[in-house]
Amino acid sequence: MTDDETSNNEIATDASTQPPFFVPGVGAAGMDADRLAELLDAVGGASNLAIMLMRDRQLLDQARLHELLGRQATLLSVPSDGDRLQPGRFYLPPAETVVTLEEGRIRLRALIR
Repeated sequence: MTDDETSNNEIATDASTQPPFFVPGVGAAGMDADRLAELLDAVGGASNLAIMLMRDRQLLDQARLHELLGRQATLLSVPSDGDRLQPGRFYLPPAETVVTLEEGRIRLRALIR
């Protein structure tokens, strides 16, 4: 058995043991940190959602967002390539990055302009 076959089997096992959940993408281009925090507060910790924040990080006051989220700030993470999606979390991908989802994992690649 190759490494590829092993990892595919692990993915299949993980996918079959985890209940299904939704991955809404929030494109918050015109939304300030206060409004974004209100939205995340309303859905925070939902066991059937993994929220992907698609926003220009250069325009986002990330420190202010953490402050506004309070205890829920622990749910906010910057994903790395290959991270498994987890329900009940907020993901804020790195700037200048293309995000795709493959077999329950976050795939990141540099945005080519």
